[in-house]
Amino acid sequence: MLWLAIAAIIAICLLALLWPLLRARPAQASRLDYDLAIHLAQLAELEADRQRGLLSEEAAVNARSEIERRMLRAAERAAPAERPRASWALVTAGGLAIALPFAAALLYAWLGQPYERDRPLASRGDLPVQAEQAAGGDLDDATAALEERLKRQPDDRQGWQLLGQGRWQQGRFADAAEAYARAAALGPVDVNVQMALGEALTFAAQGTVTPAARTAFAKALQVDARNPGARYYLALADLQAGRRSEAYQAWLALARDTAADAPWLPALRRRLIETGNALGRGTMAELPEHFRAEPAQPAQAATAPGPSREDVQAAMQMAPEDRQQFIRSMVERLAERLRQQPDDFEGWMRLGRAHAVLGETAQSEEAYERAAGLQSNDVARATRVAEALIAATPPEAPPTDRAVEAYRRLLALSPEHPEALWYAGIGDLRLGNVVAASEKWRRLLTQLDPNGADHAAIKQQIEALTRR
Repeated sequence: MLWLAIAAIIAICLLALLWPLLRARPAQASRLDYDLAIHLAQLAELEADRQRGLLSEEAAVNARSEIERRMLRAAERAAPAERPRASWALVTAGGLAIALPFAAALLYAWLGQPYERDRPLASRGDLPVQAEQAAGGDLDDATAALEERLKRQPDDRQGWQLLGQGRWQQGRFADAAEAYARAAALGPVDVNVQMALGEALTFAAQGTVTPAARTAFAKALQVDARNPGARYYLALADLQAGRRSEAYQAWLALARDTAADAPWLPALRRRLIETGNALGRGTMAELPEHFRAEPAQPAQAATAPGPSREDVQAAMQMAPEDRQQFIRSMVERLAERLRQQPDDFEGWMRLGRAHAVLGETAQSEEAYERAAGLQSNDVARATRVAEALIAATPPEAPPTDRAVEAYRRLLALSPEHPEALWYAGIGDLRLGNVVAASEKWRRLLTQLDPNGADHAAIKQQIEALTRR
């Protein structure tokens, strides 16, 4: 019976090894499939760090959003083509079926220890831990590969952002800050980049908001004046500099703008109570009503919807086509939550980005329109919506009417906004209003470097309109 069992096991193993040769098979997995597996591993690590308290809820939400965006893009491109079975595959399969069992037996007789006892059961408990530690090598390999690519392409802003995220997850906060600083230097001020840079610098300094971190948070606040993370850290910088009263007032103002279900409420409440007590103030009477009671610990479901760690680990074992369906299910999950919570601006923005990377332009624009309808008088939000609509437009296509209209709304809120002047001028031209387009672009010229390429190009456009 023992030898029959061994023979059955050998047959099963041979079938598993030879099956790819005996059937039509998909093309070799692309780099995108490998990247998608890396992103799934990153999501698992991110969720583990969040549960251990190593990441704030806000940082986890931002990181998850970025990882899921890359997953969606990778899944969209992972479409393997069928290859016909080669005629030589049958010959190869037959040869392997004969050779492999004999080769295995010879190799074991030479290298193995057939008379050695089994490993004691009590000593096997470390194996899962060792396996989990080995899994971290994927992230290390991906980060190292990205570092090499950036040596050849140092102007890749998104690459530096991804490198910052990878180093952050490795716990290399100073190195992450260096990567985010490179990303920040390669384009206009971006709230997410500045926040990531500031947090990395703060973590690298063991929780101290350094002058460089303070500068990053201040830049983020210039673009988004209501950003809770920037306001929190700038107040913390005041506290660490001995300006306790200023920190308390800043946190108190943030508390009044904080919703009852905000994930950062417990941390903010604790800071306010500690600082208020140090100042000898009756803190509770000054706090908003929903801050006075001890808050319940936020449930995992209260965070931005995403796959559980178990979901991610299961997805890593999926075939590419099943994995893509899993990615799309994340988009559907987010859309379902937004039907129940339609006032979630960040949720609509995430849904718009998800549809955009999947090539679903119409659904993307609809999601951004829903975001635009929330707090429509907020300049920072209007800017984000307009920029997102432009980013969702294929590079070879002109701006859509919805994108132009978004910039018109932004121009009404910020009359000298340079991008709004440009795109609103394009909208005027589409309506045949040459005078209005010229007027907006002349205002734009006053904001540009007279020696720059943009100034010359727009001046040429105005001159062409004048000759009409």
